[in-house]
Amino acid sequence: MPENPALAAELAAMQPAYRYRVIDLPAMDPDSIKGSLVTRATQSLMRAAGLGQAKEWLMRYGAMLAEILAQPDLGDLFRALVKYMLGTESGLNRNEIRRVVLASPAKIAETAVMTIAEQLHEEGRLEGMTRVVLALLAKRFGEVPLDLKQKIESLPEGEISALVDATFDFSTEGDLRSWLSVR
Repeated sequence: MPENPALAAELAAMQPAYRYRVIDLPAMDPDSIKGSLVTRATQSLMRAAGLGQAKEWLMRYGAMLAEILAQPDLGDLFRALVKYMLGTESGLNRNEIRRVVLASPAKIAETAVMTIAEQLHEEGRLEGMTRVVLALLAKRFGEVPLDLKQKIESLPEGEISALVDATFDFSTEGDLRSWLSVR
């Protein structure tokens, strides 16, 4: 079928110019992943996670992960990759990641893995405390209004701890609102 140049030009004007491409990484052949070390590591990890193989990926490419960390400007990327691995349903935990990375010659990796683990632990602890406070308040006053819930979720850890104690002193939702207004 011959192409209609006028129609092609009209349709081309309506075709969006995408800045990014969506790639189905699990469907890709692993050997077709090209680019820098960082690109290959990131894409191959995402592919493995999509296939439920993040744990296997870590065992195979842990040294590459440590090599990424050894590069001075890539520490944030390393932390993001480790958080991604821990966030997948792969059964990975921080001790396994730490063990694999420690086996590599990049000793700086040990510090980064522990820092990430500590950050995740603190985030989990704060999230747990926030859930407990919201549950206590819901039990006491009924469903917590969205504006109060958002304010509580934005409180720093010290304020959440103080709110746990103060919750038992509140008689009304108004008491809670007053308490939050000075925070």
